[in-house]
Amino acid sequence: SDQPNNVLVKVDTETRVVAGKIELGESPEGVSSSPDGKWIAAGGNDGKVRLWDASNRQHARTYNAGGTVSHLAWHKDSRQLAVVGPGQEIHGIQVIDALQGQKLVTCQSTANAYSCCWSPDGSELATYPDYRGLQVFDSATGKLKRQGPFRIDDYYTSANVSPDAKRVVFKPEQSNKRREF
Repeated sequence: SDQPNNVLVKVDTETRVVAGKIELGESPEGVSSSPDGKWIAAGGNDGKVRLWDASNRQHARTYNAGGTVSHLAWHKDSRQLAVVGPGQEIHGIQVIDALQGQKLVTCQSTANAYSCCWSPDGSELATYPDYRGLQVFDSATGKLKRQGPFRIDDYYTSANVSPDAKRVVFKPEQSNKRREF
């Protein structure tokens, strides 16, 4: 609790011992560990996504997203990383090859996006931008596949797609309630 807000503390969940610390950079907003546990990514207001080797906490690479990074979500392959940000710089989702630091595709949202989630098979990305309704993109092409007919009258801070890809659960920003559709 005495840590500055730009330090990630890695804790061994079995022993509950601090296993290391990582300086995240300026104003971190999103941090995510890859599904295989090998990588830690962080992004923030400085527009940069930083990648660390989780085993030795060594900085591996920095990717310039071009604007504020509000959320990061790893693909199940532990290589592709969805970088989400509001504003004209990102305005949706950039999918990058995190290990190479290269942009693969952009999913252009119709409004500010703050979070996203991958479909269970990794073929789609879902976001819910600024009261516009759910948007689902093809993760390989960045093309909008469908847009939800419903709206949530609140900003959300996280979302997740069900294993059968038929439901999305949202957590509104100002509430502890989850909303499922």
